[in-house]
Amino acid sequence: MALTKISRGLLNTGISDSSDATAITIDSSENVGINYTTPSSMSAAANNLVVGSGTSGDNTGLTIFSNSDASGSLHFADGTSGAAAYAGYIYYTHSSDFLGFGTGGAERMRITAGTVGIGTTSPDNTLHIHKGTAGSVTGN
Repeated sequence: MALTKISRGLLNTGISDSSDATAITIDSSENVGINYTTPSSMSAAANNLVVGSGTSGDNTGLTIFSNSDASGSLHFADGTSGAAAYAGYIYYTHSSDFLGFGTGGAERMRITAGTVGIGTTSPDNTLHIHKGTAGSVTGN
């Protein structure tokens, strides 16, 4: 189903019908395209949500907008409870201005203003690699 000017009015979705362009498409495989009408044409490994037109010169982006005292996240889950709900993740914490990357349900790398920490959430050099209980290796 494509949400076009005609169907938008029928569905009363709150999407503006001031344009003749198709903004959102839900195809027969229930894949969703935003500014893209054939999301199932993309790789089956990542075609559930396709954003962009592919038109020459068309920049495409996705914004996760959260308050300055909160975080924005992208989670990769293989279950619905505990760490399985966020087995892998990327998140940005605005109040502390850092970007975190997690695997196995735990943060593994953090990027702050001017530092990168691997295996630590408190990098204290340009590159800080923590090597478990045996100590850490740091460098500039």
